[in-house]
Amino acid sequence: AEETDLHGTLKDAGAPVVLSHIVLQNASVNVIREATRATSNILSTKSCQDEYIQCGGLFGLINVVSTMMDKQCNHHVAHALNIISFNAKSHSFITDGLIAVHLLMQSNDIV
Repeated sequence: AEETDLHGTLKDAGAPVVLSHIVLQNASVNVIREATRATSNILSTKSCQDEYIQCGGLFGLINVVSTMMDKQCNHHVAHALNIISFNAKSHSFITDGLIAVHLLMQSNDIV
């Protein structure tokens, strides 16, 4: 997912929706860590952003911050929110999750 040339193919294969479901429905920190990393990568493409927002994926990202204390997951979520914050469609989801955003801002572990 780090190569943006593949993002169109990943979007067509349903990757934004699959990743959002993995983040929401998985209990394994390792799986969530990789899903949040992949999510932050594919969100660098606008078409993937729109699909991720439409399927409710931002709720899952914000939920990760609120429920997990994993530094890597939080780093990936912070990166993803930074990228997607330029998309106006994301603003209502981000403002709904301001407590989680505040937690990220208070963390000394996020680079």
